Amino acid sequence: MQTIDKPETFPPDPGAPLQTMYLVLYPEHNKDEVVALLDSVGVPGFTETQKVVGRGRRGHHFDNSIWPGADGMIYTVVDATHSRALASALANYSRTLEARSNGLTGLHVFTWPCEQLF
Repeated sequence: MQTIDKPETFPPDPGAPLQTMYLVLYPEHNKDEVVALLDSVGVPGFTETQKVVGRGRRGHHFDNSIWPGADGMIYTVVDATHSRALASALANYSRTLEARSNGLTGLHVFTWPCEQLF
C-alpha cells in the first residue's frame, strides 16, 4: 500500500501578501495592445483564452456570419503594487477603446482576492 505524505496546512500563511486575480475581456483584434499594456505595467505572467463568444451590453459576438467577432480573455494574478498600476492602465485603455469606437468596444475587467494554495 502506498502512503501519501500529509499535505501542507491550508489555508496558506495568513501573513502572506494579498494578491488580486484579474479577468480581462477584450476585443480579440486588440490582443497585442492588451499584452503590451500588461508588459508595460510589469505583470509577471498571464493565461489567455482565445475566441471567447457570448453576448452583453455591447452586443452579440459569436464569431459567425450573423454575429461576427469574438473576444479574448486573460487571467492574471498580481501583488498589491502591480494591482494599482494595472487597474489604472486598464481603465485608461478601456476609455481609449470606447472613444475610438464611439462606445462600441471596450474592456470588461473583473477582480477578486486570490491566495495561491500551492
